[in-house]
Amino acid sequence: MGENGTWIGYKRNYFTLVAAFSFENFDFNRFINNKFYTFEKSGVGENKVEINYFAIRLVAKCSDEDVSISLIQHTAKRDKGPQFPPPIYPGVPGDLPDHETVKLSCNKRNGSKIESMNKVFYFDRREYYNNLQMDAMKDSSILKNYPSDSIARVARFERIQFTSSIRVKSSSINTRYFTLHVELLGIIEDEDMQIQPILLSSIESPPLIIRGRSPLNYHKDRTSGYRGPMP
Repeated sequence: MGENGTWIGYKRNYFTLVAAFSFENFDFNRFINNKFYTFEKSGVGENKVEINYFAIRLVAKCSDEDVSISLIQHTAKRDKGPQFPPPIYPGVPGDLPDHETVKLSCNKRNGSKIESMNKVFYFDRREYYNNLQMDAMKDSSILKNYPSDSIARVARFERIQFTSSIRVKSSSINTRYFTLHVELLGIIEDEDMQIQPILLSSIESPPLIIRGRSPLNYHKDRTSGYRGPMP
């Protein structure tokens, strides 16, 4: 953390972020047995539309609206292989695990440990149906709308990297910063039966200064990210 309370990172660094959502006074059974709706603006007002399922998305924004910033996710091998935008996780309500559990979950290779961690981070719809001896075709709950059996309780964004950094030579360096935004989406179907995300809620990180060069290039007492004019 810098002198002015702004967090400092470096473009080459990877980070992990976990996120979950919940509804006040809603246990999991109540969630499953309810239908959910939102309102979509149209030319004649607002239309009430049913939410098929929920999802969690991670995006980055810059305090300067003229600057676009994006995120990429690297492969587990940390090589120059494929790079993708962070995935959108279809999700059900869950509780955030403690920090130690999150650390232990990163880059697991042992099969039994991966399975154990998956129970923390994912809801298994097929296992749920089997335990209740329930015919999936007869399910009328929101669970049936999710695109796969593995549904996130906790969205885990791993090996994420900023695609840009804050330019030190910019005159606005002392005011420009990035923020990370976790967004809760309601996935609906439009009039053409196409899947569309609706932003329901979001929360943002504290300001982040992302530097493009290594820490050795920055003067020790200028940890806020600002460097005054050279003599």
